[in-house]
Amino acid sequence: MAKFKEYVQNQAMLLPPSLEEKVSEHHLGRYISGVVDELDLRGVEGGYSEMGCHAYHPRILVKVLLYGYRVGIRSSRRL
Repeated sequence: MAKFKEYVQNQAMLLPPSLEEKVSEHHLGRYISGVVDELDLRGVEGGYSEMGCHAYHPRILVKVLLYGYRVGIRSSRRL
């Protein structure tokens, strides 16, 4: 049984056709995504239960949090 909601970063979308086409090669978000992809998050992932509704994957949550802090958004509601 899965602990997390499905996380597919390169998933095709109706509009825009792909995030790859809309986010420039040198965008801050790509840099943060690459750094977080290299982190070992097994300790965080292990703390999640398989019971209840699937959670968002910790990797995407860390990416959103770091990007938000970098661009000056510190409110969890605004994130």
